[in-house]
Amino acid sequence: MRFTAADLAGCLLIGTLLITLEGCHSRFVDATVTNQGNGPVRNLQVDYPTASFGVSQIDPGQQFHYRFKIQGAGTAKLSFTDPGGHSHLNTGFDLREGQEGAMTITVFQNGDNVWAARFDPDQK
Repeated sequence: MRFTAADLAGCLLIGTLLITLEGCHSRFVDATVTNQGNGPVRNLQVDYPTASFGVSQIDPGQQFHYRFKIQGAGTAKLSFTDPGGHSHLNTGFDLREGQEGAMTITVFQNGDNVWAARFDPDQK
């Protein structure tokens, strides 16, 4: 079997595209915040390195989903106002640029929130 220059050029082009596409994978974290309290939590905000996300209100038993990319390194923090008007600030775990996976925050109105994460072990 003989290959022409056009065959070799096509193989090189496909190989280059495959390598390029593999290098273009963006790493994101899928976050889920769940309200497990008896009333709505308001002004919920999650701070992470170089940015934040939030929602004005989450009712009991409801969830808020957000997808983000970590740029930099630092500690995640949660703040919210409970139904009685009391402010809560809770520190989560350290995050670093390039992490990918999922994190969950379960919010309880007394401020005893539960943080959990599952990140890709093959991160660079």
